[in-house]
Amino acid sequence: MPRNRIREALEAGQTVIGTWVQMKNPEACELAASAGFHFVVIDMEHGSFGLEAAVEMIRAVESRNATPVLRLPDAAATGVKKALDAGAVGIMIPGIRTGEEARRIVAAARYEPSGIRGACPCIRAADHGVTDWKMYSEWSDRETLVWALIENRDAVENIDEIAASGVHGLVLGPFDLSMSMGLGGDIYHPEVTDALDRAVKVALKKGIEIVAVLFGSSVEEILKSADTWKGKGCRIITALTDRLYLAAGYKEVLANLRRDNRH
Repeated sequence: MPRNRIREALEAGQTVIGTWVQMKNPEACELAASAGFHFVVIDMEHGSFGLEAAVEMIRAVESRNATPVLRLPDAAATGVKKALDAGAVGIMIPGIRTGEEARRIVAAARYEPSGIRGACPCIRAADHGVTDWKMYSEWSDRETLVWALIENRDAVENIDEIAASGVHGLVLGPFDLSMSMGLGGDIYHPEVTDALDRAVKVALKKGIEIVAVLFGSSVEEILKSADTWKGKGCRIITALTDRLYLAAGYKEVLANLRRDNRH
């Protein structure tokens, strides 16, 4: 069965580090996994691709021994089933607002009788039927990670119920949360940071993991952000996205080349 490098690192007392790929690019996934990230988030919510491309990106992550996590476009149970059947070891669900919504997602990720996930022994995640079904289904129910994005006012208000729903982690979404609060993307506004701090405290009390998204345009800023979240008890962090990293690099080089042209 595939390794769950997220669980392995947590059990070893390590900080788990992941990154994001938003472009339809298996090679970017392969590169990120080769670089040594424990997991790669394949972003179907904001990426311009569907499940067919996501499967190839999952393969690329697996090929370099990292763990594929699929950020789904919504909370539909059919999307959960297809993501897990395709081989995602973790799923990240956007837009969660209530504990009941979170419970439905957890149920959709587990087989009967503990959940409602449809069963088929010849899915890709079970090596198309080569792997023993009992072995796969038990592994999947044990190892599959369900992470809920906390990115709106309702989620903050219902954080206790969401944390008690059976999810394995809460992903902090400061940018969307600031938009939900009418703060226009100000991720450092006191209302945003206070809300996220509350989510952290509730998660730690419930014994589930916090997944922090690091922001920063330089290594120094990213490290500072990492230290802040680790100091709050966060053991899983994500840094960089392919789009933003390329955009920053392109802009910096172009700005310097154009400056040279003026001399």
